[in-house]
This record gives sequence, structure tokens and C-alpha cells, in this order.
Amino acid sequence: MLTVNQSLVAFDALSHNTRFKIFRMLVKAGSIGLSAEDLSKKNKISAATLSFHMSKLINAEIVVSKKQGRKIHYFTDYKMLSNLLNNMTDSCCINTNEKCENLFLRKA
Repeated sequence: MLTVNQSLVAFDALSHNTRFKIFRMLVKAGSIGLSAEDLSKKNKISAATLSFHMSKLINAEIVVSKKQGRKIHYFTDYKMLSNLLNNMTDSCCINTNEKCENLFLRKA
């Protein structure tokens, strides 16, 4: 279970448009991840700007990096993402008789 502070750090990191976009790209990339070069090109940002944003996501523990040869690859930390989502929903509907799984199945 995450602390409130850990959750807030993660949400703060995701509250920036560029970081949110990068994070979604990494989630979509799955276990393959994406290189720093690919992320820079796809987001049309410099290596320095990418490094700044990635440090925020890594500090929030929702992204991990791994050096592969001369390149850096970034990956979603799916365990942390799962913990973050579980932390948000663990008390869902605790004060009602409503079944929460029905709420999650609804499309907005």
C-alpha cells in the first residue's frame, strides 16, 4: 500500500502535459519500453528537456530506466502503477451498498 505522499508525488509528476503524454507512451510500449532518443523525437523535445521530465517520473517511481549499451531505455513500473490505482480504489463504495465493479465497467 502506498502512502498518501507517494500517491501525491506520482500524481504531481503526471499532472504535466508532456510527462502525462510520455507516461502513456511508455504504458503503451509495454515491457519493450522506449529509448530516450525515441521519446525525444516522438515528443519533439530536446534531450535535456526529456531528461528533466524523466527525472520527475523516475522520482515518482512510476518509470524506471535501464542503460542498454550506449542508450537509455525507459519503462513503466507496472507494480507501482497497480499500487497507485489500487490505492485510489481500495475503499471504493465502502459507505454504500453499491457494487464498485459496476462503476468501473461504465464508459464515460
